[in-house]
Amino acid sequence: MPSSIDNYPPNLVELIKTSKFVHLATCSNDLTPSLALMNYLYIPKDLSYFHDTDYIIFATEEDTVKYDNILSNPNISLLFHDWISVNSSMLNKQILTNGNSLNDNQANLDHIVNRYPIDDIHDQMSATIKGKAEIVSPLTKESNYYKKLLLKGNPEAEVFILGNTTAVIKVKMLSCKVVDINNNITMF
Repeated sequence: MPSSIDNYPPNLVELIKTSKFVHLATCSNDLTPSLALMNYLYIPKDLSYFHDTDYIIFATEEDTVKYDNILSNPNISLLFHDWISVNSSMLNKQILTNGNSLNDNQANLDHIVNRYPIDDIHDQMSATIKGKAEIVSPLTKESNYYKKLLLKGNPEAEVFILGNTTAVIKVKMLSCKVVDINNNITMF
């Protein structure tokens, strides 16, 4: 049974609707995994071409590993996360890579904290959505429709969307696992 975005927590819905990138995991038939960072667009049911369900859509060249994987194994995972702010572990890594102690690096630390403020972490989460990917038949009205929407939502990614051998992939969301900053897990 497909997972409905309407059942997701509001902060995840907002993240899916507004994020620029998603991590796409595919796997070949010989169980070789592949991971790619993708521009994408969330398409609600009422804007989908057939008005049948919500989709995550993206475009990829037909000569990519992800395309071949989806062609032979349409089961995919999408990772959405909002852990983009600097946290104390990132600050510690910065200090360690400089090879100096915290006291020796106070000015550098102050610069990092001022440049990348530490946000409130209570709403931070990571969501893995399992889905079924479908390659939209090229040169169809549906493919053109989704390419126009992708381009409108990602105008800087034109080269990835309008290439001569670019295919549109639509992903039907099947289930979702959300993990928050305290390792609380919720399944949808």
